Amino acid sequence: MLMTVQGVPLYEFIRKEAGVTGPYIVPVPFLNALNGGVHAGNMMAFQEFMIAPVGATSFAEAMRMAAEVYHRLKQLIAEKFGSAGKLGLIVARRLESANMLKATGIGDEDGFAPPISMPEQALDLLETAVAGYEYPNKVKYSIDPASSEFFGEKSYNLGLKQTTPNVASPAELADFNRRLISQYPIVLLEDPFAEDDWGNWCEFKKTCQIELVGDDLQVTNVARVREAYNKKACNSMLLKLNQIGTVSEAIEA
Repeated sequence: MLMTVQGVPLYEFIRKEAGVTGPYIVPVPFLNALNGGVHAGNMMAFQEFMIAPVGATSFAEAMRMAAEVYHRLKQLIAEKFGSAGKLGLIVARRLESANMLKATGIGDEDGFAPPISMPEQALDLLETAVAGYEYPNKVKYSIDPASSEFFGEKSYNLGLKQTTPNVASPAELADFNRRLISQYPIVLLEDPFAEDDWGNWCEFKKTCQIELVGDDLQVTNVARVREAYNKKACNSMLLKLNQIGTVSEAIEA
């Protein structure tokens, strides 16, 4: 365990610096399982789909559950898609990456990047993987569309990487996200709108019943965190030391 010159664990030192009180809570790990967007070579605009073993009784059990689901997911993708075939060749040519020929290839953040184009396909794969390991109600999902990447001219192009655009208005994208939340056990939605699309963040937050996380929206920047709080744009934040640069600034955020 890391120790400071004060003779206390590092987490205790940071707790004191931050003025945090209350019991310690080990967080539920959210693990990247499927990738799209700029992180992968498939045709899906949404960037990340994560598994969250919320029913685990310990961190070790959570990691075991997640690892089992992840490997089951790989098996399912291989069975369903095998070689990505013609689609894989098209993607590979566009991205100049021969790695995309295999359906079980991974994206930039180690989630699988099979030849899928819509979020429902990703979530259906996760549902099958979770059911295969008998974890219903113990493993939930998280989505990070990274919507800034496919935002432009006041609309969102879900066909960003496809030959035919699939343009949605902010209201249509909001309805689409609500449908996903109602149909699948999604417990966290990160960056569903572009980083400066404040009005639609605020409108969506009014009826959002899950963790609505601002990452690109807030970038661990004190001014943007304050603005998001004052505007009631989201109810959660992603705290990243690498975004703001120092522990003290992260604590302030």
